Amino acid sequence: MILARGWMEVEVGLDVHAGAQTGGLNATEHVGFTYGISKQAALYARLPFHLTHEQDSLHDAEAAGFVDPLLGVQVEWFRKRAPTTSIISDLQIQVPVPRGDRYGDSAIASPSDSMMAATGVPSLGVELAAKHQLGPVAVTAGVASVHPFLSIVPYTIEIGTGQATARLKPGDQLSLRIETTLQVGPLAIGGELRYRAWSFAAMTPDVLGLAAPNALEPIPASDGWSLAASPILSVNVSRGVDLDFAMRVPLHVEDESFYLLNPSRAEQGLTYSSALRVRF
Repeated sequence: MILARGWMEVEVGLDVHAGAQTGGLNATEHVGFTYGISKQAALYARLPFHLTHEQDSLHDAEAAGFVDPLLGVQVEWFRKRAPTTSIISDLQIQVPVPRGDRYGDSAIASPSDSMMAATGVPSLGVELAAKHQLGPVAVTAGVASVHPFLSIVPYTIEIGTGQATARLKPGDQLSLRIETTLQVGPLAIGGELRYRAWSFAAMTPDVLGLAAPNALEPIPASDGWSLAASPILSVNVSRGVDLDFAMRVPLHVEDESFYLLNPSRAEQGLTYSSALRVRF
């Protein structure tokens, strides 16, 4: 949805992940702002905050911090009425926050390293989506691509029984999604099916990570794909106020070991999401 010119939307959300290998809390809160700069375009920003607390026979620790703010612009290129059809593009930039952790300037790992909130790598993403609405039923389909850039900070990762320090580049990502929504009074009931694939991650071959970017070598077994379904419920509480609820259910995800580079571990297990959106 593109906000009308001069309108602003504020969003406060929470994602709780239930797929960590150890017990405890794994949650990401976020605050988002969207502002309509014209009838066909809107700017938005999103600032996430990640909190991990793990407790079992081996761990009782926590890690927290701001991760990877998002800046983006949405543009509606085509709109047709009766039936309503629209085509929207979404250009998104992920900007790491300097932290100085052992995995890089903006990476946040859980105490047991079973989860990873960010890789500390800037990225550029673009999505093209089309929506078709006929009466109370709407169908949205989208294709998106994310291109991470080479990390400028050294990482130390375990590979097999040894360790390596190098400059890393996560693999490029491609995702496809289709979503259906049924409007019933103040309720919007829907579901989404999303496919995501990521290519091989790469690293510099030298120990200190000082090789030129074109000297990157692919890391075997670091590619993969995932498929997930998400039931979604949106409640229009009052004029300009909406509550959103969703649950992400993984149908397939690669059990790959390089979760510091490609966050497939975060896709294993259920994720519960909620958000409050207020428009002014």
